[in-house]
Amino acid sequence: MNRHLHRGDELYDLKNDPDELRNLAGDPAYAEVITDLGAKLDQWIQEHDDPFYTQSITDRHGKSLAL
Repeated sequence: MNRHLHRGDELYDLKNDPDELRNLAGDPAYAEVITDLGAKLDQWIQEHDDPFYTQSITDRHGKSLAL
């Protein structure tokens, strides 16, 4: 699961969709998975004092993206 400040959550089936073309986060069949993974991510962010919510938006290579 990925979480983006401006685009929301993303969830992909990497086995069947390795190019990440179909975001499953909005699919009701995956609502429980999103809730579970989101809670785990929020807990990790809190436990590690991760400044996720204050970070700038970057691509996969760390290059800043202007919105």
